[in-house]
Amino acid sequence: LRTVELVQDPAQPPAVGLPAGSSFYFRVNGVPVFAKGSNIVPIDLFEPRVTHDRMRWLLERAASANMNMLRVWGGGRYQPDSFYDLADRLGLLVWQEMMFACALYPRDAAFLELIAHEVKQQVARLAIHPSIVIWGGSNENEFAISWYNESRQNRDCYVADYTKLYIDTMRPAIAASDADGRPFVDSSPSNGLLATDPWVKRWGHPQAASWGDVHYYNYDEDCEDPDTYPLARFISEHGFQSFPSFEGYRPVTWPEDRSRESSLLFYRQRHQFGNEQVLAMLERHFHVPPANVTPADRRNQSELFDDYLWLVQLQQARCYETGLSQWRRLRSKPANTMGVLYWQLNDVWQGPSWSTIELDGTLKLAHFAVGRAFEPLLLSARDAHSGSPASSLEVHLSSDHQVNISGTLHVQIIRWLDSPAVPAAEATAQVTALALGSSCVWSAPIAPLLARARVNRTAAFVRLMFEPEINSPVKRLEAFHWLTVLKDAALPLVAVHVVAVTIDSAEHATVQLHSIATAAFVSLESHHVAGAFSDGAFTLLAGVTRKIDFTARHADEKQWATFESGLRIRSLRDTYS
Repeated sequence: LRTVELVQDPAQPPAVGLPAGSSFYFRVNGVPVFAKGSNIVPIDLFEPRVTHDRMRWLLERAASANMNMLRVWGGGRYQPDSFYDLADRLGLLVWQEMMFACALYPRDAAFLELIAHEVKQQVARLAIHPSIVIWGGSNENEFAISWYNESRQNRDCYVADYTKLYIDTMRPAIAASDADGRPFVDSSPSNGLLATDPWVKRWGHPQAASWGDVHYYNYDEDCEDPDTYPLARFISEHGFQSFPSFEGYRPVTWPEDRSRESSLLFYRQRHQFGNEQVLAMLERHFHVPPANVTPADRRNQSELFDDYLWLVQLQQARCYETGLSQWRRLRSKPANTMGVLYWQLNDVWQGPSWSTIELDGTLKLAHFAVGRAFEPLLLSARDAHSGSPASSLEVHLSSDHQVNISGTLHVQIIRWLDSPAVPAAEATAQVTALALGSSCVWSAPIAPLLARARVNRTAAFVRLMFEPEINSPVKRLEAFHWLTVLKDAALPLVAVHVVAVTIDSAEHATVQLHSIATAAFVSLESHHVAGAFSDGAFTLLAGVTRKIDFTARHADEKQWATFESGLRIRSLRDTYS
C-alpha cells in the first residue's frame, strides 16, 4: 500500500547561484516529502549493551522532534531487526547504507564475492520493512577518491575499482534481494544519475549542489546567519559540535578535568581544531565564562564548567535551528531544497560531538531546537539585507501539510525589561501557508517598527504568532526572532520558578513554570528521574505561566518522590557572572 520514488527530474528554472540541474527528493504514495531527520551511528560501542529500550528511546525521541527520516550511516553497523520494527511503527523513513565508508576498497574477485554475499544477506533481511525507502552503497567513498595522492594521481584506476564494486557488483546484488525495487545511490554525497535505463551515473565533484545530495560543514562562518547556508537540493549531513552536559561528563572526569582548557577535553576531541572552533563561535554570540575560576566570580570551578558546557549546547542549538529553518524556507524556491538530515542523532561516548542526544539518552538543547525547526508548519523570520539601512524583517511559513492553512499573523516588538511582557508595537496581517510549500508571507523594514516601539535593537526582540482559522489542522504557533547577538541584548535578571508539579502516571509528569521577567532559553534538568522534557531552550515571557511535560524512562515511587527536588532550571541570564 505504499510507493516510494526518488525524483530526479530536471530542475527548472535554475536558482540564482545554482546552475540548472536535477531535483532530488522522495515521493511517497504520490506526495512529495521534505525529509527532516538525522544520521544515526552505532547505539553503543559494545553491541551486547544495546537493548530494545535504548533503541526505542532514541527512535521515539527522533519522532517526537518531528523527524520523518533517519540515515543509517555506512561507517557504523547494520541495525538489528527490532530497530526497523520500531521505525515501521513510528513512521520513520530509513535511508539504509551498506557498511562501507570513508575509504577506497579493492576489487579482487574474492572480495567482490564477499561483498555480494553480505549485501544479498542484509537486503533480504531488511527488505520486508516498509520504513526503508532507499539503499545507499557507501558513505563518502566517491568523495574519497579525491582525498589521497595515490587515487588523485591514478583516478581512472580507482574509478574503475569503484564502478566494479558499487555499480557492477553491489547494485545488482541489492536488486536481486529487493522485490520492491527501492531506489539506490552508490554513495552519499553524489550527483545522482544521468539515466535510469540504462543506469548511468553522473560523475563529477560529488558535492556539486545542482544534483543529488551534499554534506555541508562550515565551522568558520557565522552559523546564526541564514545566508551562510548554501543552496542545495538535499543535505544528507550537516552539523556543529557541542559537549555533553556536566552530568554526562561527571562519571568520566575528575575535578581537575572540569575546565575547557583541561587535557581531557582535548584528548576526547576527535575533530581537528574542534574545541577552538566551538569557542570561537560561542564568543561571537554569548558572554563566555572564563576557563578557570577567578576571585571575582561567584561560581566555583565545577559551576563555571557547567555553565560553559550549557552555553556550548545552546550555541549548537542556535546553529541547528538557523540552518534547518533556512533550508526549509528554500523548499519552494528555485533551489527546491527537499531534505536535511543533520549529523548526528546519538553518541557513543562522553566527548565532543555533533549529536543532539547524549550517550545516556539525555537530550541536548539542540534536540529541542531541531524539534522546533522540524514542526509540520514552521513559523520563522529572518533579517533581509541585515546590517544595511534597508534591513527588513521577513516572516515565512513553511508547510508539510497537504492543504493551504490561513490565519492571522501577529508581529510584535517586545522590550526585554517590560514586565509583564506586552507589545510595544504590533503589526497584523491575514496570511496563508501554502500546501507543501514555503513562502514569505509578510515583510517590512525593521527601523520603523523599532521607532514605533521607541527602542533600539539591543532593548527588544520580535515575537511572532500565527493564529489559524477555526477547524485548522494546526494549533497556534509562536516563534521569536532576536534583533542582535544575545551578548549585546539587555537581558533582565530572571528568577524562573516552579508553580506546580503534577505526577500523572508512572511515566509522566508536568511542570508549570513562571517568571516575572522575560527569560531567554529556559531549560530544565531532572537529576533524580531519567527522562525527557517536552521542550527546552525556550523563551518564557514575563508574566506567563508555561506547562512542560516530562516523560520518564523508568522510575519507581522513591525516585518520583524526589522528582521536584531534583529539578534544575536555568536560562541564559543565569550564566552571567
